[in-house]
Amino acid sequence: MPGTIFHLYVAQRFAERNPAVPASPDYYLGHVAPDAVLLRSDADAGLHAVTHLKQDGIPWERSVLESLRRLDHPSVYLLAFHLHVLVDVVFYEQLHTRRNGASAYGSAMEVLDRNLSARMTDLPAIVALMAKAKPADPTPGTTNDDLAAMVADCRRLVAEAPGRAEEPPDPVEYPLHRLLALTDPIVTYLENCLH
Repeated sequence: MPGTIFHLYVAQRFAERNPAVPASPDYYLGHVAPDAVLLRSDADAGLHAVTHLKQDGIPWERSVLESLRRLDHPSVYLLAFHLHVLVDVVFYEQLHTRRNGASAYGSAMEVLDRNLSARMTDLPAIVALMAKAKPADPTPGTTNDDLAAMVADCRRLVAEAPGRAEEPPDPVEYPLHRLLALTDPIVTYLENCLH
């Protein structure tokens, strides 16, 4: 799945194109919250399935959209939480299922995040904003400790960002420009899911 920085990049692009969605602390934290549990030492596939709204016997995208539709007026945090999972659905369907090997896919995601963390000049401001989040809504499987750990991990990524931009090593199955080219179609897909 895409990394934390890519999720924040999509969040930023979505907010730019949808001014009615406030780019608030809760919004940005919601965009990374489903992966917060992956920082736990005891994280496993079952916990990932809970935070990513997977249900046995139901296609993943349908499960996420049904969960979102059950929320009468979702908070910006819960909206962003669901948008994160929908981004993962798109990546899974578009990239993960077509890769030649897990290591090539994983290294491409790492390179993408390193490049974005070095190129997103407003990333420190986004993470500082995210650190102020106080979501009132519970999310499946996550705790306040998980969210605090995610904010700390984002701060670490920001601290490591300067000078980390690099071109993907050749041959990487999914070079940076192809991954970034997915951003606008992903944002359009997310917009369509909300209508």
